[in-house]
Amino acid sequence: MRHLKLIGLLLAVIVVNIIVLSPGFLGVDLTSDSPLEKSAALTLLILSGILVIYASYRFVFKQPDNKILLRETEAVEQDAQQALVQYRQHKLFSMEVQHALDQLHRMKQKKLALLDLLSQRFQPSELSYSRFLGVISAVEQLFNNNIKGLISKLRGSELSGLSAADQRMQRMLSPRVTQQKQQLRKEYTDYVLGYISSNEEILIKLDQLMLETTRLGTTDYRELDDMPCMQEIDQLIKQTKYYKQ
Repeated sequence: MRHLKLIGLLLAVIVVNIIVLSPGFLGVDLTSDSPLEKSAALTLLILSGILVIYASYRFVFKQPDNKILLRETEAVEQDAQQALVQYRQHKLFSMEVQHALDQLHRMKQKKLALLDLLSQRFQPSELSYSRFLGVISAVEQLFNNNIKGLISKLRGSELSGLSAADQRMQRMLSPRVTQQKQQLRKEYTDYVLGYISSNEEILIKLDQLMLETTRLGTTDYRELDDMPCMQEIDQLIKQTKYYKQ
């Protein structure tokens, strides 16, 4: 996305220069005898050069600010928390919802700690910085995708009327319908537990990442890639639909 913005800006600069300097359009001539015309052409070229240099630095070389990363995900975290809170009294998964809320809180704290460690260990110009930042962002996206999936299953199970049905209700249903509801309940349970287990694994791996990073003897990105936890996280990301899209 950043490279596309840079290309768009460069094309805009080129178009403006063509319109202003081309004899077929405005025809402002740098070699003109008119001081005003020459000054206008020179100013345009200088400003174009400054803009291109700044844009190249801004979109290619400058690393994303940690504060920007925090702001971009703050709304997502709030939305997820508000959505989960609505299901605290879920008839089937109230305990699971409470655990997911706790996971959200822990994820936020771990991300803050990792970003702090990132700023202490690496410089923004280092490849290790962008590598580390990319991993944090990708893992957080995976975590949030699991939360979205969990919320979807909570909503679906609630709309399906799945709950611990009492004996009287079960007597009203045929054995076949009762079996179908039990199977549906099992499938929803498997999904809910799967999302929660996946996020718990992510949280554990982030703890391991923080520990292994503090043990690094250098800031060489190749040493970062060789860490067992980094390799495990890469494998975890590659196994997800998010990574393949």
